[in-house]
Amino acid sequence: MRRKELNPSRRPSRTRTRTDGQTHARLGARARLHPSLLSCCTSHSRTASRKPSPILLSPLAIGLHLSSRELEMMAITYLRQLIKNTVVGGTIGLAISDRYVSIVPVHGSSMHPTFKECPTTFSGLLSGDLGLAEKACLRRYEFSHGDVVVFRSLHDHRRTVVKRIIGLPGDWIQVPDKAEILKVPEGHCWVEGDNLGVSLDSRSYGPIPLGLIRGRVTHVIWPPHRIRQVERKVPEGRVSLLD
Repeated sequence: MRRKELNPSRRPSRTRTRTDGQTHARLGARARLHPSLLSCCTSHSRTASRKPSPILLSPLAIGLHLSSRELEMMAITYLRQLIKNTVVGGTIGLAISDRYVSIVPVHGSSMHPTFKECPTTFSGLLSGDLGLAEKACLRRYEFSHGDVVVFRSLHDHRRTVVKRIIGLPGDWIQVPDKAEILKVPEGHCWVEGDNLGVSLDSRSYGPIPLGLIRGRVTHVIWPPHRIRQVERKVPEGRVSLLD
């Protein structure tokens, strides 16, 4: 009986094709990589040569037998993911900071001795006081006598000023060194610095609108040896609540 020969074109191929799972297992067994790098290696290994590349750029490439092109794509993928995570995290942090709290440098000596002056130089930022301003008080503009607040300057809204609230709407204020008593209008407050000799405050420009206030300074958070809570205090005999 004549044996029928198979058509060579129909012979089953003996070439084994690696599946994605086998490729992942091969790469994962040789080195532990970030998932994004591992997937990048898998996609490029489908088209890369089966022979080890003669160009090996690092111990990582030696362990994985990767070519310079594959190693470059791995690095690009990793950097993209790192930049994306950094941008997202920074955006969330800024949003939280702007909504709930903020860090306030204290410029000038008008709030001495409560705060130590924070110069504008880098070395000054390391030695001067930084305050923590909470913004929950801005929801209903709820303030108390003696609160230390940060507000937009009346003359330059790009600058912020730190002063202490002496009078609230409806209060009668006795102005220092003057024989006069002023009433604080609605929607305003009277602010002064703790160091009256050098402070430019409501004694010069009058009550400020509550809408300019950006937060209440509750703590000194820098430098470490001066970390503390900011106390409320009001000069005695200068504020009358009677209308």
